[in-house]
Amino acid sequence: IDSQKKENFNIKLRVHFLEERLSQLAPDQIDAALKQNINLKIEVQHRCLEIKKLKKLVLELEREL
Repeated sequence: IDSQKKENFNIKLRVHFLEERLSQLAPDQIDAALKQNINLKIEVQHRCLEIKKLKKLVLELEREL
């Protein structure tokens, strides 16, 4: 779970820097950067859901012990 949290944070950080770079890019490169940004945001959401599922699983397993 900790590795998922770190990965999630790294993805969010990458999105932030991509948004920063986006403001400095030429118009023809903006579309590609926007697509990459959207894909990264989707990946962050998937990781968040995965973390929630894993936390729930950990709690269930702890109860069984």
